[in-house]
Amino acid sequence: MKARTVLLTALIILLALSAGCGGGGGASAGGEGARGGNAVSVAVAPVEETDIKEIKFFNGQVQPLQSAVLAPKVAGRVASVAVRIGDRVKRGDVLFQLDTSELSAQVRTQEADLALNRARLEMARKNREYYRNMLDNYKKLYEAGAVSKDKYDETALKYDQAMSEEYEASVARSESSLNYQQSLLEGATVRSPMDGVVSFVNVEAGQNVTTATQAVGVVDISTVKIKIFVGDQHINRLARGQQVEVDIPDVGTAPFTGTVGALSPAVDSVAKGYPVEIDLPNPDGQIKQGMFARVRVAVRESKKALVVPADAVVNRPEGKYVFVVRDGKAKECKVETGIVQDGRVEVTAGGLKPGDLVVTVGHQSLVDGMAVRVSQDGKRGSQGEKPGTGKGPDNAAEKPAGEKAGNAPEAAGTRGGSGR
Repeated sequence: MKARTVLLTALIILLALSAGCGGGGGASAGGEGARGGNAVSVAVAPVEETDIKEIKFFNGQVQPLQSAVLAPKVAGRVASVAVRIGDRVKRGDVLFQLDTSELSAQVRTQEADLALNRARLEMARKNREYYRNMLDNYKKLYEAGAVSKDKYDETALKYDQAMSEEYEASVARSESSLNYQQSLLEGATVRSPMDGVVSFVNVEAGQNVTTATQAVGVVDISTVKIKIFVGDQHINRLARGQQVEVDIPDVGTAPFTGTVGALSPAVDSVAKGYPVEIDLPNPDGQIKQGMFARVRVAVRESKKALVVPADAVVNRPEGKYVFVVRDGKAKECKVETGIVQDGRVEVTAGGLKPGDLVVTVGHQSLVDGMAVRVSQDGKRGSQGEKPGTGKGPDNAAEKPAGEKAGNAPEAAGTRGGSGR
């Protein structure tokens, strides 16, 4: 009895330790009976050594690279409007003009006031020189006793008055007033601060406006940006300058190539993600502000990876398996997987080699070591056999239950949601 218990324990340990190709997995039970039957027709695909990327999709809206809302610096009446919606403008181009008759008159008044104060300052400077010389002479006469002290003090007072900086202050005040009036006059002409396109015009000739009036909008869409929100599991896999693909259905089916322009280090409390800006060249202006965009970002990449079709991977509670066809038999291999994308799976461990043939159809009825027949076209066996049945059209069996796409690993990065 003890010997039988020891034998069973050793067998269980041996099965638990077996791994890799031919490792036995849960389906090996009953395999001897299956090996003795007819060969099962299967479809196969080769193991490829290639690059594979994990793609995530993020939705966003097109925004201009720069935008400006222009208002006059002074209240007044609109004299003329120089642009319409959609007009292209250059930096410094006039957008609209206010009536400047009153402002021009105020500028002329300040110019006259400044000229008067400058003349007074010039006269004061001459008087200072005159009283300086006079004071020097009276000082000598007073010391010689030729003039009284009162006369000397009177001359000294006139000199002090002439040296006052009152006239300099008047000139400075006039210059400041003139500069202010000139800035108001210049502000009555509203110009574009950048190259761009006029996005809106909310004024017309004859309308009274204030400094709070949002009169004209200008946007720069020569390059547009798309703001997306990336989860914490992917944000550190993005880098500034990284290339991405952008789909904008309203423009066409061909994807655009953009670059990561900015990454925020702080999560957005509302969107629950990190803001990322994608820069997208738009030289012909086809991409408009507000259009829906879908951004495809490669968050992970493996070079020269071993890749198999997703249909080749069998998921079981104890792990993932593939069947490799060798010498006419199906060898069961326990594998570990990595990136899953577009119906392909990266195999990171399991003993596979480039060129190995893995079963993609018919593996649900296989056990380790079972004889198999590879169908010629990958879909049907010779003489009309259905993969996975081992039978022709006269005695075709139903396809084994469970052999459907749901058994393949779920592809990561499938389109939908925000990609997070």
